[in-house]
Amino acid sequence: MLRGKLNDLVTLVKADGTVVKEDIKAMVQPKMVFMDDETLPIEPGDHLLHKLPSGLVADYLVDDPGFYPKNFTSMPAHFQTKVRRSGSGNQPASTIIQNITNNYTSHITGDNARVNINSVDNSSNYASKVEVLPIFEQLKELLDSSDIPDVEGQNIRLSIEKMESAQTNQGFMEGYQSFMGHAANHITVFSPLLPALTRLLSG
Repeated sequence: MLRGKLNDLVTLVKADGTVVKEDIKAMVQPKMVFMDDETLPIEPGDHLLHKLPSGLVADYLVDDPGFYPKNFTSMPAHFQTKVRRSGSGNQPASTIIQNITNNYTSHITGDNARVNINSVDNSSNYASKVEVLPIFEQLKELLDSSDIPDVEGQNIRLSIEKMESAQTNQGFMEGYQSFMGHAANHITVFSPLLPALTRLLSG
């Protein structure tokens, strides 16, 4: 039922201006955006740009991602994301993204602390592996202390290990998407580490 109502298109942009995904199917309301892509790395402070028929976009700020796993209701896993208009009028997407980038003042510190998913990187050396390794160890610890069934837990562990051992940005992205897909029904287990993990996508 939800999928048949997703007639809008939005773009997910991180707080630093990084475009994560375009043309996401959604249902946009003044204070809520519904989406059924459970792999989206949404966190408070992100932007959802709503593509309008005119070609311009409206900028919505994310207040609460509002993820609902499949077993929470009879509906499939989905987002009911609480949003508010940014205050800027409808503008071209490139203008709004540039404004977001210019206004970004909060940066992650440390050398090689992020993965440059949206930049050109042909290197076979995943430079930030050493610095971010504790994140993956903590994800495994949360998994080990949870009551996630063995089969699901094994798939989640394999996804974590795929991110951890990634030698390219594409490899990391594939591992991340696999992790979010397998962990969707248990997202609250890993919620303490999701902000740190999603920041690896916004370098």
